[in-house]
This record gives sequence, C-alpha cells and structure tokens, in this order.
Amino acid sequence: MAKLNSFEELDSWKLARGSSCEVKSQLYILLDLGYIDEQKFTYLYSKTSDICKTLLGLINYLRNLS
Repeated sequence: MAKLNSFEELDSWKLARGSSCEVKSQLYILLDLGYIDEQKFTYLYSKTSDICKTLLGLINYLRNLS
C-alpha cells in the first residue's frame, strides 16, 4: 500500500469523522422505529459523539502541523 501524503491522510480522517457523525442521525432512526430503546440510544449516541470529538481534535492537530 502506498504511503498517504498529509492532505490525503487529512481527507481520510475527515471522511471518517463524517461517517461517524452520520451514525448519530441513524441512531435517531433506529430509536424512532423501535429497534433500540432510549437507554441504548443514549449510550450509543454518547459514544459516537466522543468519537466525533476525538476525530475533530485529530483533524485540527494535523491541520496545525502543516
């Protein structure tokens, strides 16, 4: 596998953040359709939010390196 340059790497992390944040929207759908209960929704939403925040911190850190 070829080594990614810093711009490609940053784009990859941005894509990962977008995907993880999209999961938050899908959790609402799961809740509304009754596939998960409120407790499971709250837990998963919290974990997903933590992932989005962590990825944003990484993206900002990588931007500052350039």
